[in-house]
Amino acid sequence: MSRKGFDARIDEAQAIEAIRNHGGEYLKRYKLQSVTYRMCLAAVECDGSAIFYVPEEHRTEEMYRIACKTFGACLRIVPDAYMSEEICKTAVSIDDKSIQYVPEQYRTADIFLAAARNNPLVMQRMPVEMLTVDFCVAVGKKQGAAVVGLLPKSHKTGKFYL
Repeated sequence: MSRKGFDARIDEAQAIEAIRNHGGEYLKRYKLQSVTYRMCLAAVECDGSAIFYVPEEHRTEEMYRIACKTFGACLRIVPDAYMSEEICKTAVSIDDKSIQYVPEQYRTADIFLAAARNNPLVMQRMPVEMLTVDFCVAVGKKQGAAVVGLLPKSHKTGKFYL
């Protein structure tokens, strides 16, 4: 994979400053062989979607975790070796649509709750057995009346309306 870009002779500190000033996507302006781990980390800290411009050899668990904090869809490219409940929860808490990239073993009520707090419609896509009254109350505290129409009939009790 080659990329046209700035010369390898550029000073790393200057490159990091330019990336921070112009955003993570600025990383793609540098030739692959001149990109350092620190430059990649600066880019991902600015914008999680910059992970797509990071060469494979510089992608680390830390970098994926940082990327998921600002770009939840990054979860779809996190290698199995780096996947964890923590990284899934981080991703879905900022981008509820990232729930589709959560591996089955991490699809817990806690993960769905993190996603549903931003968008209660997530409740329509989760297993019914996870839709407990307590779960619905927790979502309702954040989303209010928006949740009522999504509740199973069995959950429309006094406890929810308190």
